Amino acid sequence: MAHDASRGYTDPPMDLEEHVGVEELKERCESCGARLTADEIKAALDGASDSFLCARCAAEQVAVAEPPEDD
Repeated sequence: MAHDASRGYTDPPMDLEEHVGVEELKERCESCGARLTADEIKAALDGASDSFLCARCAAEQVAVAEPPEDD
């Protein structure tokens, strides 16, 4: 079978990116749906938690997670 050079490269493109073990990057807060800033996304990736939260929702979550102080 002869190759038709006028058709060009016809194979489907290859996907070279690794998809196993790569966490999905989210652009919206999981709690309120607000669009996340670059700093909020970076904080979510660097933090111990796997949740993507805006600064306001993250602050509220920290406040709820802390036990009340005894005087």
